[in-house]
Amino acid sequence: MVRSIDYFKKENELLINTESEFFNLIFGSGKYSAKEIDLIVKAYKIAKKLHDGTKRNSGDPYIIHPMNVATLLVRFGFDTPTIIAALLHDCPEDEDYPLSEIEREFGPEVAFLVDGVTKMKDAEFNSKEEIMVATHKKILVYMKKDLRVVAIKLADRVHNQLTSDDMPIENKVRKAKENQEVLIPLARTAGIYIIKDLLQDISLFHLDVQKFLKVNNIRENLKDKYTWPFINFELEMKKELEKAGIFSKFSPKIKNIGAISEELDSGKTLEEISDLAAIRIILDDVEYCTTTLECASRIATFVPETYKNYITTPRYNGYRSLNQNIIYSDMNIQLRIRDNAMNRANRLGMVGNWNDSSQEIFLNHARELMNLDDTKPAEQFVKTAKEKYFRKQGD
Repeated sequence: MVRSIDYFKKENELLINTESEFFNLIFGSGKYSAKEIDLIVKAYKIAKKLHDGTKRNSGDPYIIHPMNVATLLVRFGFDTPTIIAALLHDCPEDEDYPLSEIEREFGPEVAFLVDGVTKMKDAEFNSKEEIMVATHKKILVYMKKDLRVVAIKLADRVHNQLTSDDMPIENKVRKAKENQEVLIPLARTAGIYIIKDLLQDISLFHLDVQKFLKVNNIRENLKDKYTWPFINFELEMKKELEKAGIFSKFSPKIKNIGAISEELDSGKTLEEISDLAAIRIILDDVEYCTTTLECASRIATFVPETYKNYITTPRYNGYRSLNQNIIYSDMNIQLRIRDNAMNRANRLGMVGNWNDSSQEIFLNHARELMNLDDTKPAEQFVKTAKEKYFRKQGD
């Protein structure tokens, strides 16, 4: 049997297995005050007590799941209400812990976030499909008021997908289709590429494992093919940058499996995928980006009409970078030049280090979604949201 854990080892390293690991992460982050930590501990104890005796399909105590959803959000830099909501997110649905009690203990902000990711009740619908569509509408509506609802939902799905080997096949397939239809486009639209890539890959794994293995093999061959061009380019570039007094970090990347598959399915050949291989050049200051591009021109050939200045004109989801395709050692490589702050933001999009300004930026880019009529039936609302709001503009 082919198991996902064999292909997603690096991603699983983001997760934790014990209570002590979780609280070491909380304390070690330096992000939360003593009062905030007390609230997080309180939420954890409530969740642990409510889920006591409940097991996951793997046989692990259920508390492992909300603890890891919270863990991912801590790693992504989220605030205390988000972490508390992550710990409690399954309590109203699975453990009959009413939102009124959450509001009494932790305030209306946390109760709103928990409500936003709580699935609709089965008794109100005739099928799982109806429940799923209604839940999607709910997430989209709540998202317009608070972007953190999306972050919790995505972190929830990431943990479930990374630990889904013991889940019934029909459940894995249903969730993978849901990922493709709603959650992956949502992650892409919000610029959360680290989650988009993961959900895209693991969804393909569950929907068509043979295609996944085939494209994974293609990707492994590409990694081998690009190894020395990546290494040699970095060595040459660092010499040029040192002459200019610029310190840099290099991060090469081969496009993720699901995205390669998507491009091939669209009719492209590997050679026609412009961002198949990329090198992120990460600098201490944005003022060095143009000079770095000039240095690259001395050791590589620029591909015409591939220059994109996303620093001056960011993408709709906040992505910022100087992008330029080059030919180096007969290989087409996309350079992505940015500073440290841009690099972090480009991985997590508009939910990275969430704050009120992040919410405002998100809503400015979500005008189509904001203008949708919330009173429309769920199926029509979600269909219109997909058509008008979810956009693919490169990864």
